Amino acid sequence: MQPAASRTEQSQLPVEIDPREPLARLRQDLRTGPEGLSRREAKRRAAVYGPNEVRREHHGQLRRELARQLVHPLALLLTFPVLVWGADELRRSRRRRRTAVGGRAAGTARRG
Repeated sequence: MQPAASRTEQSQLPVEIDPREPLARLRQDLRTGPEGLSRREAKRRAAVYGPNEVRREHHGQLRRELARQLVHPLALLLTFPVLVWGADELRRSRRRRRTAVGGRAAGTARRG
């Protein structure tokens, strides 16, 4: 979420907050206490930084994201061997079918 604050207001909060640090230090960095923010401070922060909510992505992003991931170099690198393997398997299975059909025709006659 992009804060709606000016640079001076943003500089008042720490640049990076480590959630693994001791709770007392975390509360100090966030300028809060064990009871949380006061109503006044919560309203002030909402006015400065905007609402505390998850922004939803626009519809239609799924196709764009899928395309972006499919053309990723690592995805392409992993896809190429799979295609080569699949083509080789297809060739082998066709050869096995031809051998099986040809072997039966060229072998001894069927007894009925």
